[in-house]
Amino acid sequence: MLKLVTQAFDLVEKLRQSSTVAEVETTFAGIAADSGACAFIICDIPPGCAPGAREIHSSGWHPDWERKYLERRYAEVDPVPNSVNSHNEPYFWRDLIVPTTRNAPAANVMQEARAEFRMHDGFCIPVHGLEGVAGLVSLATEDAAWSLSEQEQAAMHLVGLYAYEAVRRIKRPQSPAAIVRLSPREADCIRWLAEGKTAWEIGAILGVSEATVRTYLKAAARKLDTRSQAHLVARAHRLGLIH
Repeated sequence: MLKLVTQAFDLVEKLRQSSTVAEVETTFAGIAADSGACAFIICDIPPGCAPGAREIHSSGWHPDWERKYLERRYAEVDPVPNSVNSHNEPYFWRDLIVPTTRNAPAANVMQEARAEFRMHDGFCIPVHGLEGVAGLVSLATEDAAWSLSEQEQAAMHLVGLYAYEAVRRIKRPQSPAAIVRLSPREADCIRWLAEGKTAWEIGAILGVSEATVRTYLKAAARKLDTRSQAHLVARAHRLGLIH
């Protein structure tokens, strides 16, 4: 899985250049397989919506599982997507211990995924906006002992966010009236952030204080409706605000 770490930025660029959902799915399916996953899903969770009110944007699930999942409204009880709101960082499915005595429907969904489709564990990447949960990218694996190093988790987090933004860009292109405008300083700060620079380093480069850089980044995050720096960079790339 070292490939995921060493090629993360190449994969990000490939996702950014994708022009169809099928291209995104092919790229991300390869990433998932290389990391030991057997399936994935990319979906929205609109702010304020009920648990089942989700839109699947891209799916690499087994068709029979997807059909059953939708027909039986499993999204209403599935602990994986319903835990997104309480997590800022990615998490493994195995971390969601659901005692059957307290939440039998949730436990049953996970047991059915394991027993019928060999989805023994997974890795969920939450996507947050300032106004609430925006969506998720979730991967499943047949390996009950699946593990990702901290570097691999960070790389998958980054690539997952870009896959989410790529699908959104293709399926929901922005109208000219909805285009976000960044100030030159905000755009500069995001560009340097994308290069891996800290707020202090960006301040030194631009000749401003670290606090000023953080102010610019917070302002940009509000405009782009993002909460994490990685998501801020991914969305800015998706909207063509930085190059």
